[in-house]
Amino acid sequence: MKNKIVYMLLTIGLVWGAIACEDKDFEGIVSNTDDYVSETGGDYYEGGGIDVSHYDRARAFPGLVDTLTERRLDEAIVNIDLSRNSVAPDKVNLKAVAPAIYSTGLYAGAGEKITLTLDDDVKGLIVQIGVHTRDLSSLVGVAYLERDVKITSAMPLFQGTNEIRSPYGGYIWIKRTGANNPDAPTIALKVKGAYAAPDYIQGETDADEWIQRINETTVPWIELRGEQMAFSVPVKYMKRKLQQGKTFVTRMDEALRLWNDWMLCYNEFYGLDGEDMENYPDFPKLEFPFREVMDIHLLTERFSYFSTTNVELLSSEELIDAITDPEQIKQNALNICHVMGWIQTDMYTPTYFPTATLTNFKDMYLLMPNYYFLYKNGWWGETNTSRVFSGKKQGTNVMASTSYQLMSSAFDHLSAFARADSSKIFNDEAKRAVKEDYGGDGVTWPAVFSIFSSILSYKQVDTDKDGWKFFGYLNRFLSKQSEVFPTSRRLNLQDAMLSCLTTYFERDFSQVFDRWGIMVGDVQREEAVKYNYMEKCIWDYNPFKRNETTIYDGRAFQTLSGKYPYLHSRSDWAVVAYSGEGDNLKPKNYSYNFTGNKHLTNLDDNPDKYNEVFRSPYNLFDSDRGTVWSSYHDPYTDVKWFDGEQKYAFKVDRLYYEAETPEYPYSIVIQPGNAGINMDGVYMAFGYQREASIYNGDVKDYQTYDFHPQHIIVEVTNSPLEYDDIDTLYTNIKEIQWKRVYDSKNDPKGGKENGQQFWPDRCNT
Repeated sequence: MKNKIVYMLLTIGLVWGAIACEDKDFEGIVSNTDDYVSETGGDYYEGGGIDVSHYDRARAFPGLVDTLTERRLDEAIVNIDLSRNSVAPDKVNLKAVAPAIYSTGLYAGAGEKITLTLDDDVKGLIVQIGVHTRDLSSLVGVAYLERDVKITSAMPLFQGTNEIRSPYGGYIWIKRTGANNPDAPTIALKVKGAYAAPDYIQGETDADEWIQRINETTVPWIELRGEQMAFSVPVKYMKRKLQQGKTFVTRMDEALRLWNDWMLCYNEFYGLDGEDMENYPDFPKLEFPFREVMDIHLLTERFSYFSTTNVELLSSEELIDAITDPEQIKQNALNICHVMGWIQTDMYTPTYFPTATLTNFKDMYLLMPNYYFLYKNGWWGETNTSRVFSGKKQGTNVMASTSYQLMSSAFDHLSAFARADSSKIFNDEAKRAVKEDYGGDGVTWPAVFSIFSSILSYKQVDTDKDGWKFFGYLNRFLSKQSEVFPTSRRLNLQDAMLSCLTTYFERDFSQVFDRWGIMVGDVQREEAVKYNYMEKCIWDYNPFKRNETTIYDGRAFQTLSGKYPYLHSRSDWAVVAYSGEGDNLKPKNYSYNFTGNKHLTNLDDNPDKYNEVFRSPYNLFDSDRGTVWSSYHDPYTDVKWFDGEQKYAFKVDRLYYEAETPEYPYSIVIQPGNAGINMDGVYMAFGYQREASIYNGDVKDYQTYDFHPQHIIVEVTNSPLEYDDIDTLYTNIKEIQWKRVYDSKNDPKGGKENGQQFWPDRCNT
């Protein structure tokens, strides 16, 4: 009889609330237990009625608990393990990571008072009622809203009794702020006035018991939870899906395991695996799940968006299927990009990443967690596939799905390219290895993917180190770079990779970069050669075939004599460029040696010095693709070349306007320092692409010109070169004896079809 009276009074209260409280300020009732309390709501646990002022809105979203049938818990104990690890994103070089939020398995009814008793004096705990934290105020008057703009309530917890009431109700979270404390205790938080939310915990919840609880509950929201990923979902969809019976629970449990694996890949990749707490105390193993919350109205995107704490998913059956169906996860179904895409593109993404990276290196690098997730589960064989998943932003706020077509034949061609014993330039040549696979001029990303997957294949069984753990080590290093060093002193990605490969595995990995034509710095190379070379030819690894790579003999690679190292440190080299010959031999402007270049660091106020650095012939071997030696640096006018064809001056900077015809030929003289006695050959490599941007617009047929030299001659001398550091030239260059060892005119493989232009392309060795 009492229940019937309560129900009638609640109905009357709803009408009263809609009339009397329609224009009340929402902020005035957050975390408050006095305003808008209707005695018609009934008396429970010795205090206060139910605030029914927002019942009509709460019924629309997030939903109401049936207070006539659902049993309110007298008291629930929530154990809060304060030793669990979390991190501040800015400390680990990421935009966002899984926050320190404790799931309680409890739900607060709309307008019902929740009492939380904390016996311990603990600082930094916050109770939050409701998981839908997105404020939709910006959409008021712009769009029809499916829910009120603010529907969560929160307040800090203090020792003793704490009371909170939310007019909308919601699932109860406990948030924690502050630093980690591995010695902190587990405390008991006593919660009174809440309802049990029948969460599903992967690997723990009994399927039969959960099915019964879901069918009986009137709580509108629960969590599907694993160690690494937790989803806040409406109960109505669970009831609908459970019409399939226990098979749905079995599939859902497998799906949650897969989400755990995938999220763990992200944490491990970015170094959040607790592997090196001594050197990187800010990189513990994360012990809170990343959260995905369904909502009935999103700020922008149709199906998903992101906040600072979680991904927001549209409350729909399509996305419930994406969450709970393991086959959709394995196949990278369309909606999977909404679950993982924002994590990849806007949350678990580095705030600092080396700017000087090779083509496609950053894109493929950030996809490594997705690749490893697929790789470790063995979801491809020896057939073509589009398995490398990528969430992709279209515009600012819209997430779409894309993938990379992986072709088995392409990786065979890339292995052959890496095995080729010759000089290469990665950006220009690696893509040509897969030209026939991908059409056109080819693409670079398969080569990048091949490099990363080959590193992943490397293992040291005796040390428990492998290529996957290396990437976590690398990301911790990059984070420290951004924190400690100014921009000018941070390494580019390839140098950072070699440095970390060296220190992590204590092996010389410079061979990997050489095989792909990737220049690395002399400092990193000198450090690497102190260690033994790697044991396997990992550049020959095929991710489709997962083939065992052959034993690597590091004693010989590019040099015929088998001397090691095969590339030399150039830190003590000197170089001068000349034009003319014989008595007319004269040094070209801006010829600086290594030391001279490295001292030119403050370039902003001195553009002439900028020109000196970026036109020095030393730039030919400074490991930086962004610097070049300008062979045309002598000012000149339009001239006819030896073949009678008209060539055009490059109309750039003051040189063009102070033009005079240069004297041919151009000469580069290199003194290789202490390495000279061990050198046994010269390799030459050039870019092959024609450039249009440097030609003036009035040149209509610029496509016929490229940068290939017309004629290459190599001469050597055994006589000591006398170098003048002040005038940066060799004083005895004319007096000593030179020996011609190569002439491209006499090399049948040295030219293109017309026999005029020198075309190295792994031929002139």
